[in-house]
Amino acid sequence: MKKGLLFGTLLAVITLALSSCDSDYWYGYHNHEVLGYWEADYAVDGGGSYTLYDNERDAYRFYSDGTGEYYYYDRYGYWTRVSLRWEDRGGRRLWVRYSDGAPSEYLDYDFDRYGYLLISRDNFFTYRGYRYR
Repeated sequence: MKKGLLFGTLLAVITLALSSCDSDYWYGYHNHEVLGYWEADYAVDGGGSYTLYDNERDAYRFYSDGTGEYYYYDRYGYWTRVSLRWEDRGGRRLWVRYSDGAPSEYLDYDFDRYGYLLISRDNFFTYRGYRYR
């Protein structure tokens, strides 16, 4: 009788543990939220929000293996690509390290009434908003 009760309790605990696992959480990344291509949509400074000109736009692409790419227009007007590594640090925050030696940075991700949003902050008042494309 005790073995049956122990086995039933153990089975219930294992079932509960497996059913509570988040299937979208894989190797520390929230796949459904950050993977893919993100393009700059707008910027904000002390004067408010403004639309970016085409040559001011930049973009990120994130892959499930923790790598990615950052795209931007260089000073000669060429669309340039830089490899990067990223980690989900929890709290809806990514840590991004660039292969060209540029300073690492945090990117915050969330969603608003228009969909998912990725934010690159210079400081509290200056940042860029990226939309999933």
